[in-house]
Amino acid sequence: MPGRPKKKKQPKSVKSPHRRTVQPGGSELRHERTEENLQKSELLYQTLMKHIHLGITLIDTNYKVVTTNTGQGKILNKPHSKLVGKYCFREFEKRKAVCSHCPGTQAMAMGHPAEVETIGVRDDGSRVPARVQAFPVFGSDGTVQGFLEVVEDISGRKQAEEKLKESEKRFKTIFDNAPDGMLLTDVKSKKFHMGNKAICKMLGYTPEEIKNLTVWDITPKELSSYAIEQFEKLARGEISLAGDGAVQVKRKDGSILYVAISAFPITLEGKTYITGVLRDVTEHKKAEESLRTSEAQLANAMNIAKLGYWEYDVAEDMFTFNDYFYSIFRTSAEKVGGYKMSPERYARQFIHPDDASMLETETKKAVESTDPNYSRRLEHRIIYADGEIGYIVVRFFVVKDKQGRTIKTFGANQDITESKKAEEELNIYREKMARAERLASLGTLSATLAHELTQPLTVIRLSLENSLDDLEAASGSQVVLDMLKDGLKEVSTATSVVDRFRNYARQSSRKTLCQTNISAIAGRIIQLLDNPAQRAKTTLHLKGMDKLPTVCSNEKDLEQLFFTLTENAIQAADGRKPHQLTIEGVVKGGNIELRFADNCAGIAPENLNKIFDPFFTTGSDDGRTGLGLPIAQRIVSESGGKIRVQSRPGKGTTFYITLPIHSETVK
Repeated sequence: MPGRPKKKKQPKSVKSPHRRTVQPGGSELRHERTEENLQKSELLYQTLMKHIHLGITLIDTNYKVVTTNTGQGKILNKPHSKLVGKYCFREFEKRKAVCSHCPGTQAMAMGHPAEVETIGVRDDGSRVPARVQAFPVFGSDGTVQGFLEVVEDISGRKQAEEKLKESEKRFKTIFDNAPDGMLLTDVKSKKFHMGNKAICKMLGYTPEEIKNLTVWDITPKELSSYAIEQFEKLARGEISLAGDGAVQVKRKDGSILYVAISAFPITLEGKTYITGVLRDVTEHKKAEESLRTSEAQLANAMNIAKLGYWEYDVAEDMFTFNDYFYSIFRTSAEKVGGYKMSPERYARQFIHPDDASMLETETKKAVESTDPNYSRRLEHRIIYADGEIGYIVVRFFVVKDKQGRTIKTFGANQDITESKKAEEELNIYREKMARAERLASLGTLSATLAHELTQPLTVIRLSLENSLDDLEAASGSQVVLDMLKDGLKEVSTATSVVDRFRNYARQSSRKTLCQTNISAIAGRIIQLLDNPAQRAKTTLHLKGMDKLPTVCSNEKDLEQLFFTLTENAIQAADGRKPHQLTIEGVVKGGNIELRFADNCAGIAPENLNKIFDPFFTTGSDDGRTGLGLPIAQRIVSESGGKIRVQSRPGKGTTFYITLPIHSETVK
């Protein structure tokens, strides 16, 4: 260790950093006010030094304490006045020479603050963990005169860290010896951080092999989208039990297990993981499937038990409803007088008047049917208890006696009001998009016509003017001259029409710019297209959108861009197997990069170079105009960005879009 540092030349005095010198020449009143302000500043300084819990010490270049506060004395458990004039390294850490880790040394050498965590030693030998910050102190000539050291007692934090380590140690012991399988999974990568003995035995992997696996590796391929959806719901805390009690997982040998998975978040070593508890319910699942096979009717009732369940007794001519049924109608059994109700009262109280006859007709059909497997699905309007109009879908079945007579019908109602509203909103939005496409096509047509007609009209005008000049010079026929003048006049009229087309095209391209939140637009479009995506078995994901800055752009243009690319992916799904579209956004340099990546049908190679051509479409009678992607390309281009596409037939398509954060005025 180095010896005691050599003495350096000290400044004549060390002044409090807040003191100022009053310049001569001011008035007496001004001098008094300055003195008063200095006294107040001094009082504030002394109060701060006395009562602050941090240790504050001024140390010279020889590492001797010039002044310190009561906070430093409390940390070292001795009167702070006894520290003045002593070497800091002796008083603070009981060392014989300057500490090698001394932040003051660093601060004086580098000329800027330094920090370190160390262990202080009191006179009684007890130790105190401390966070030490050092700030260089400069004289009027700019030379370093020492440093100001701020010390914080971090005993409480250190004790908390030790308790956390002990808690994590106990958790790992319990985790590894738990009878159920347990997995710690990273939320973002979905990679397993660790697994216990039970899960290793259950899946057939070693603990080291488990650490190299992800959620996908233990999920049957055909269920991967569903498994990720369940995992993300668990991670967000939306559910605590995955898969309605049973999920398929794949063992190392490829065999399938049914497990019940519950999950909760846990922080380990400063990082948060999802802790999954897996219990093998394979035997239970097999028994359940056997029961479902042998008792199909009971299975149907179980499948719809979470809906608004009801029964109709033919002999009694009465409906029986459950609590959830009433909750659909925003009321309860207590409010309506019980769980039983006549068909007439039910129709009068809950069915829309224009659809009331449907209940009577369908009930009659079910009772009179001779088919033992008779079932129906229908939609109709309802009246909630608060008077609002809604929609439900009804699924029902019949029960026959030995003579083949219907003795009961049963089924469930499901409220589809929100999905109906969503469909209506989507239809309205589609009409807006179609109108925008028509306007865009008209603008494009106007610009094209104006461009194509300008040149021939100019040639005709020049030809007529030259002919007039020649005939007038040759004293030609006045009739011919008049006819040529009339022709020249009509050419002028046609030119005016072309100019109007050109002006319309320019006006239709003008956009109103504002600061636009891309994340909000993406959220609206995802919500709008959620139902069509579900019908197409396509899951829509947003990634990183909430971290994007606002951009100066036209909001409707960006909505149309997101709508077009999202709907294209949904239309490319076959609806037979699960698909997904991930919309990801990142900031790179001064640009926002968007990626629309799906695993749907893809684009045929021969069509890949045509998709941005106006009016090109692979659909025949599906109502498509072939302007969606050309307009999307125009929107990106007018924003100063770029769009490109990659696609593999049968594998999927990815659109890459670059938008500048600071856009220029739209052209």
